[in-house]
Amino acid sequence: MKLTYRDKIIASVLIVIAILGIGFFGFIKPKRADIESHEKTLKQVQEQEAAIRKKIAEIEPLKKEITDTYNNTGVITDNFVPVEDVDDPVIIDKYMQKFADDNKVKIKSLQLNSTTMTPIEYYYDKDKDTFAEIRKAADVSGNLQKQYDLENAEGTALDQRTKESIMKTQYGVIVEGTKYNIWKYIKDLKEFDKAIMVNSLNFSDYTFGEKAAKENNVALPESHEGEEVSVQAGDKTITNKSEATFVITLYSVYEMEKPEVDTVPN
Repeated sequence: MKLTYRDKIIASVLIVIAILGIGFFGFIKPKRADIESHEKTLKQVQEQEAAIRKKIAEIEPLKKEITDTYNNTGVITDNFVPVEDVDDPVIIDKYMQKFADDNKVKIKSLQLNSTTMTPIEYYYDKDKDTFAEIRKAADVSGNLQKQYDLENAEGTALDQRTKESIMKTQYGVIVEGTKYNIWKYIKDLKEFDKAIMVNSLNFSDYTFGEKAAKENNVALPESHEGEEVSVQAGDKTITNKSEATFVITLYSVYEMEKPEVDTVPN
């Protein structure tokens, strides 16, 4: 059959349309699907990037917070006797000997007990609710109880708080000296820049020779600023010295290791 010119034009148009259709379904449409998939992947990557940048932005403040916490902890631990010192009588003797030398008293004995753990007590005013029943009867609106709870919130919180433990080491120390010098020695112990507590203090002669002198009808010479004086009573020498027995507790904690804030873990 012979095609007319009109039929040839129509056939050409149909062929072009078929080619375009094949091109669209065979190439353009798959590419469009790929583009949509890539756009979705790009969005996910951008979201991941935003999350990573957010975490990176949080690192420096976190590093500063960790460093500040470490520095503040160091200030606190400086108040305690180093752990490596408390079990060494030689080092503790150096502490005590310096105080003794500065205040002209003689250390006659230093006994070390084992280090133990002890809870830290909280010092607060624990209020006993004596008038609870009366307040309850008058508290129609509940405001009286709210006011009481508010005023006692701090003590209640401390009372319920878990007590932390700390290392403590006790020492028995016997020194000999005049009243003036022993009190100076005690004062220096109180002003020691480490956590220390004087638990007990006993004197072998709390009158520092005055009672013995009176019993022997003699008088001790006047002592100036801790000067050692004596008086003879027959074959007995009476002095203004006495032995003082202390029980002292030293408190210790481990020093925190410096955190490696600039090191990335594997």
